[in-house]
Amino acid sequence: NISAPHPLVVVVGVPGSGAADVASAVADATLARAMHAPSRLLPPATAADAAAWRRLLDSWIGPLEAAEWRDDPHGTIADFWLGAIPTLAAADLPAAEVERLAADVERAAARTRCPQVAILLYAEAATLEERVLAAPATSSADVRCSRKGIPRDPEHSPIVPGGRSRRREATTIERPPEPRSRDRIAALLRMQDGLCRALSCPGERS
Repeated sequence: NISAPHPLVVVVGVPGSGAADVASAVADATLARAMHAPSRLLPPATAADAAAWRRLLDSWIGPLEAAEWRDDPHGTIADFWLGAIPTLAAADLPAAEVERLAADVERAAARTRCPQVAILLYAEAATLEERVLAAPATSSADVRCSRKGIPRDPEHSPIVPGGRSRRREATTIERPPEPRSRDRIAALLRMQDGLCRALSCPGERS
């Protein structure tokens, strides 16, 4: 019900669909509060870890806690939805783990704000492929710097002792999608179909 006072609207989409950008744009256009996911969706390397999905769920619950919720006169536009987590995890977790995760989401729904409106961003395969291939790879050095809070130089290469940095020339190489990229795109399309089915089901949204 979009006419509800202080509505919560969620913009839902798989990685590469642009949910964060769309949520920000809608919030700007309506003078609403933009609320972004405190933790990003899991990368492929950790998507098969059920504990990692539960940690993600816990981080998403925090901003939606009903006891701490602050109404905004123009509503809130969020780029994450608790109900999406089991559907997205289903691509990488066994069915039993997905069921347990879905039960955790149901319990969380009792103490969090549920959205009045959900907007599903449906991306074509070509769009996801372009964005997956365009996403920069994260090196082990990037991860270490990110975890330690070490600043990056303008060339995005690690800062080394003495204030000097290792600089590399930027090189653009066009190449066809690798098998792993094609597999990931296929998984994203399955997730997207799952989100569509989940949002088509009647009943309260978590």
